[in-house]
Amino acid sequence: MTDNPYQSTQQIPGAQPTLSGGGWAQFMGILQIVGGAFFCLTCFGVVLGVPYILSGIEAFKGGEKANKIPLNSDPALIEVTQHFIKHFKITGIVTVVFVGLYVAAIIVLLGAGLMAPLMQELNKPTASP
Repeated sequence: MTDNPYQSTQQIPGAQPTLSGGGWAQFMGILQIVGGAFFCLTCFGVVLGVPYILSGIEAFKGGEKANKIPLNSDPALIEVTQHFIKHFKITGIVTVVFVGLYVAAIIVLLGAGLMAPLMQELNKPTASP
């Protein structure tokens, strides 16, 4: 096993180990902000888009704060935060999977659409001599 020259094994004085995983909440917050912005492109979508954007901002901020909670904090706070982090992780993974499926479906449908004229050309009856 090789040593990473950029990884320090020294403990920083005064630093405490913190929770990790808040990045998933930040990721979902960014997706909510982008989704809310798309909602806001229409007149009626503003009603849904603005709360969606505000919710995304709060999820992003919560993810930042979750990463700063020391592990030696109140055990109830740690447990609740870990459950929220797990929720955002599962939601984020499902979102990534479905976005991948949507992209694959779009590629397949575009390919089928481009192939349709070619298939029609191949299925034309040929003139007999």
